[in-house]
Amino acid sequence: SGAFVATGSADRTIKLWDIVKGFCTHCFREHTGVVQTLYFHVKNPAGAMYLSSSSDDNSVRVHNLLRKNEPCVATFTQHVSLPTQLCSTSDSSLLISAGRDKVVN
Repeated sequence: SGAFVATGSADRTIKLWDIVKGFCTHCFREHTGVVQTLYFHVKNPAGAMYLSSSSDDNSVRVHNLLRKNEPCVATFTQHVSLPTQLCSTSDSSLLISAGRDKVVN
């Protein structure tokens, strides 16, 4: 349908919801801490759809929404404190994170 919302919670899960059809399409359980930040991005021209997340386990994870068997395609653990912001370049070739540790990756 193309109308999705992502939720992150204290139970360490991330869920992707189809808001038109009213059901959960994905559930990610890789984080070991409370999920804090979520960020959607599309890499063109390939059309890959990603959902990046940060958690108070100090990690950033990138999930490929088109891959059901191995959705987590990258994990970044360079922060020593909570990553609080996620964004990407306009072509989604780079993911940028900033955190309470005053580090930008």
